[in-house]
Amino acid sequence: MDRKQEISKTFDYIYKKFCTRNLREATKNEPMPVALLFMFLKYVSDNKDRLGLEFEEKYEFDFLTLIYDKKISYRDLIEHIAKVERQLGFYNGILKKFAQSSDLSSFGDDIVEVLEEINLLNLKSEGKSRLVYDVVVEYFSAQSTKELRFPDESITNISLSKLIARVSDVNEGMTIYDFSVGYGTTLIEATRGHRCKLYAQDKDLASAAVAIMLMVMSENRDATVYCDDSIFNPLTLIEKDMTFDRVVAVPPFGIKIDSLDSNKAKELENSFIYGSNFKIRGDFIFARHLLVALKEGGIGSIIMPMGTLFRKGEEGKLRKKLLDDNYIDTVVELPEGIIQGTAIKVALVNFKKGRTDEDVFIVDLSKEKTKHYFEPDGRASKKIKDSALQDISKLILQKKEIKGIAKLVDKKEIYNNDTNLCAGVYMPPELEDLTVDNVEHLMEKNNKLYKELYRLDEEFRGVVEK
Repeated sequence: MDRKQEISKTFDYIYKKFCTRNLREATKNEPMPVALLFMFLKYVSDNKDRLGLEFEEKYEFDFLTLIYDKKISYRDLIEHIAKVERQLGFYNGILKKFAQSSDLSSFGDDIVEVLEEINLLNLKSEGKSRLVYDVVVEYFSAQSTKELRFPDESITNISLSKLIARVSDVNEGMTIYDFSVGYGTTLIEATRGHRCKLYAQDKDLASAAVAIMLMVMSENRDATVYCDDSIFNPLTLIEKDMTFDRVVAVPPFGIKIDSLDSNKAKELENSFIYGSNFKIRGDFIFARHLLVALKEGGIGSIIMPMGTLFRKGEEGKLRKKLLDDNYIDTVVELPEGIIQGTAIKVALVNFKKGRTDEDVFIVDLSKEKTKHYFEPDGRASKKIKDSALQDISKLILQKKEIKGIAKLVDKKEIYNNDTNLCAGVYMPPELEDLTVDNVEHLMEKNNKLYKELYRLDEEFRGVVEK
């Protein structure tokens, strides 16, 4: 068994240990993040000198395994975590708060067994190695396709994170922001091969804690992480209108936002583009924040539900405004199942500030022609094949037109189609191989299907808002 397999096997053991009935409640139904916390303690112990950390010998993992709960209480351990967090350059107390949120005092003898198992590992990293990070993230991604027992435990499919990272076109020394960072994989993947300054925010404490731990394991310590609501108290408010070279995000869908009082609405106006003209609500809310957070010339890559590409009403007006101001650069329609745990179809949308092109590059990766780019990934899920990532990202970045798959669409044509950005409008199914007596009938049927899709989407939104 090689080192990678050993780490994965041990993490699987401790995760399943924390999933058992007697420990699950103690983790507050957060077995994955808690399992990572103990693995993280081993990681910082094995890399103490390289990370420039100073702490008492008793907190080195060999000693911790022997004397925990005898000479080291869970309160002592929490204070140790807090000191390590500060020394690593994270000053918002997120790891400490997360450790406090788990009932470590009730773990009993089980925790000693977990510590002993972890202590068998060698987690020392050489140079810029991301081995431990890569193993943990692969495990997270695989596990999230297998079970939905803990719905708050989710991770963006690592293949999707890698695609977003590639098409965001990051360069050395850039600032990168993710306002719905989750476990941090999309933000971290965007830095692969580059030294960048990271900014992250998530309102979920466990997710923010995991993001910090994975940043350290991936050699990304030049980072600022906030645990706060990115709609009601976005980082751009906290950091006083700061802007970034790149913004990447896989935000939640169907967020219900209660009506804001006039003072709060006024306060948030500058945190969302067109804040004074459109209400702060709907699935466009995150894209609107992304654009405010971008520097001139910056690129923002975000996953959006397909409904935002064709719905009328306020969202139709927003699309027109975004097209008028020339922010929408690329729309990539993805197949069902790319977002784990849901059949909702999504698109990867690239926004750019300071564009001069007068067209939008539209790509359809949901077609039969592109199925070879994907492979099954657990229950009803798909992932992008590693071998396909380069081909897809090259297609998007170079804006290479391929009949039926990728097309540069003039904005005038988009306006003529009510600003509908669905790929099927501009690249309808090919009919060369069919004998068709009545093409008009097929086009009429196609229009009816789009109307039915719109109706079903409206119905779905109504259910979500209740």
